[in-house]
Amino acid sequence: MDHNEKNNLYAPPRARVADPIPMSLSQRPRQISVAIWLLCISFAIGYLNRDLVYPLIAGTAFPRVPAMAASFIIGIAVSMWIGRKLLLGRNWMRVTFLILFVLGLAFTPFRMARLFHGSNELLIIYVVQSVIQAFAILLMFIKPGSSWFSKRNDQ
Repeated sequence: MDHNEKNNLYAPPRARVADPIPMSLSQRPRQISVAIWLLCISFAIGYLNRDLVYPLIAGTAFPRVPAMAASFIIGIAVSMWIGRKLLLGRNWMRVTFLILFVLGLAFTPFRMARLFHGSNELLIIYVVQSVIQAFAILLMFIKPGSSWFSKRNDQ
């Protein structure tokens, strides 16, 4: 920039900040990708368990198809939103998911007691799903995953 451009009153304003560099997938720690995949598996187990397996094992009638489809679509949309925010490194979503998991653990004794008296298959599915989620959360809260989340800008 020469002296004439600097003093030109009719020149458009210039931004003195750089555009953000888009983050590539290679910058994300592998453990975060594994944690997201584990959560996807856990969500899939939960939806299949709730909509298909539970009515068969518990001997209850299937819910109405429109209600089941709406519930499934809303659940998938919420799960995708959670996964996307975690993939983008949003720390607030990582903490929110941890809080929801801990709140869910508060109800675990009641649910396990009900499942224990009902169906061993459902109890095993519930325990496997909980262990998968706990391991995914652990991966997000230990290094290098925790460092990656703390470096991201929350938006």
